[in-house]
Amino acid sequence: MVENGARHPLASTDQLCILRSSGGRGLKSVESEYKLIKIKAAVKLCANTDPTLKLVREFEERAVDKGRRPMLKDASGFAGELGIELELEHPEPVGWTEEGELIDKKKIEMFAKKALYTKLAALEELYQQLLPTKVYSTRKAKTSGDSDVRCRLCGKGQESVAHVLAGCSALAQTAYLTRHNAFKILFFELLRDRGLVNTVPPWYRVNKPIYEGEKVTAYWDIPVFADQTEVRANRIDGRIGDKARKTVTLLEMSCPWVDNRDHKDEEKMIKYAPLRLELKRQYPGFNIIQYNIIIDVLGGYSKDLKKSVRELVGSERSTAVLGRMQKSVVSSSLKIFESHELKTSS
Repeated sequence: MVENGARHPLASTDQLCILRSSGGRGLKSVESEYKLIKIKAAVKLCANTDPTLKLVREFEERAVDKGRRPMLKDASGFAGELGIELELEHPEPVGWTEEGELIDKKKIEMFAKKALYTKLAALEELYQQLLPTKVYSTRKAKTSGDSDVRCRLCGKGQESVAHVLAGCSALAQTAYLTRHNAFKILFFELLRDRGLVNTVPPWYRVNKPIYEGEKVTAYWDIPVFADQTEVRANRIDGRIGDKARKTVTLLEMSCPWVDNRDHKDEEKMIKYAPLRLELKRQYPGFNIIQYNIIIDVLGGYSKDLKKSVRELVGSERSTAVLGRMQKSVVSSSLKIFESHELKTSS
């Protein structure tokens, strides 16, 4: 399609895989089909009462010990991406939605398919800014005669996609904070590298404020009390003090609107300049480094961030870590809009 001029080289291929009824071309993604087949196979394996398949289940359960990828674990991970928590227990595997709804084993495959294509369509609407905000309904679709386009939640800015995802004061202390938790993915990778944790837990799990080791101490959202400098912004997202490397690493996460990404990076450096000066005095001889983790609400990030993450976790893992953070941010943005629709429609 690209070679014949029917599609832009940088256009999203996911749009082709959306159902025709939702505005796509109805093609099937190899990756999506692979994931759906694994979910289906895992459910069937656990639900089957044939004694012969007991050996297959035992084989899969020992896969981790033998150094192989277990199908059941992969299937649970793929289902989790679609908002389904699988309980693959023989002989009655079940699933749970994020709302706590029980899914029978016979309906898991159908539910996974529906969740996959619904999410694809919703993401495409998000990126093309076709979601039903007041600005869209009044000025673009012209389906509303109401000239008042103020946000129905905060009553301040114009209710556009940019405002709902990054500028609504009514969502700032709840939904935006949840999206901000994507930073935990990087934070726990750094803790594991320094021997403070053994595994990287899910981003939504509540973590401790302080992690202490023999030579490394990490702080999560803990304020720094200044002795000599006046520091108003003293609560940075993450701080890791390493006596062996003689470094104090400061980490700050932000999810601004697309146009504000570069400005937000500069803003964070200026905001925490007094804090860096204070830490320089508290830790003489240490190198104070600040990394700003800026991923916009649609998942975009700069080359500078890619370089920073490479410095933090190494080149081999940097792409995977950034991909997981990006996925978390975009999923949270989608949930923010869904919750906005529920609040404004009621």
